Amino acid sequence: MPIDHEDFQKTVWPKREWVGYTGEFQNVIIVETTPIPVGQTNTYSIFTVPTGKKLFWTGLLESMEVRFECDTYIVGGITLFKGFKEEFFHFLSTVEPALVFTEGMEIKLDSKNVDIIPGRFSIIYSGWTEPASIPENPKNDSPKERFRVGDYNYCTKYFLPNNEVAIVFFKQKEKIMNYLKLKNHGTPEEKMLNQAKIKLSEGEEIRKVIASNKPEEISKILTKLENKFK
Repeated sequence: MPIDHEDFQKTVWPKREWVGYTGEFQNVIIVETTPIPVGQTNTYSIFTVPTGKKLFWTGLLESMEVRFECDTYIVGGITLFKGFKEEFFHFLSTVEPALVFTEGMEIKLDSKNVDIIPGRFSIIYSGWTEPASIPENPKNDSPKERFRVGDYNYCTKYFLPNNEVAIVFFKQKEKIMNYLKLKNHGTPEEKMLNQAKIKLSEGEEIRKVIASNKPEEISKILTKLENKFK
C-alpha cells in the first residue's frame, strides 16, 4: 500500500477507466464448444499484437466445467499464468498495473483435461491496444482484414472440432457483426474458410445454439449461415 494512501483507499489506474469511457477496450473470449477428452491438451490462439500497436492486458475471467491444467504463455517466450482449475470453477483476476505486450507478440493457451470425464471451459481476456508507432489500419472492410489488425472491441472465438474456429467480432458503435471461420488458427498452416458481415440477430443465433450445450447443432447453424453468405 503506498504511504500516501489511507488504509481504506483503493489504488486505481485512471487509464483503465478512460479506456472504458472512450470505448477503446478489447475483450477476447475463448469458448471450447466440444468436451475435451480426458488427458488431452488443446492449444488456443488468444491474441497477436498488431503492427504498430502495444497491448495492455488488464484481467481475465475463467469458467471451467471439469478439472483443467492451464498454461497461458508468450509464443517463444515465458509463461504468464499457469495453474490447476477445479470443476465448476469460476475465477476473476485483475492485473494492476497492466501487463504490456509489444508488436508481434503472440499469446496462446494450452489447456489439459486432468479430470476423469470430458469437459469444456470458457475464458475472457480483457485489455486494450494503443499505438506504439504508426499502427496499421485495415486496407479494406473485410472481416479477415479487420481481424488481422485487431479492429474490434469484442471478439468471441468458438473453437470447433477438426482444428476449426468460428470468430464473431464487432465494434461497440457498429450495428453489424463480422464473421470469420479459420482452420489451424494461430499456426503457419492457418487457412480462411469463410467470412461475412452478419446481422446482430445472426450473431445472437450462433451464441444461443452454442450456449444450448448441443454440439451437434453447432455445425448446422454455421452451415446454414455460411450457405446464406454464398
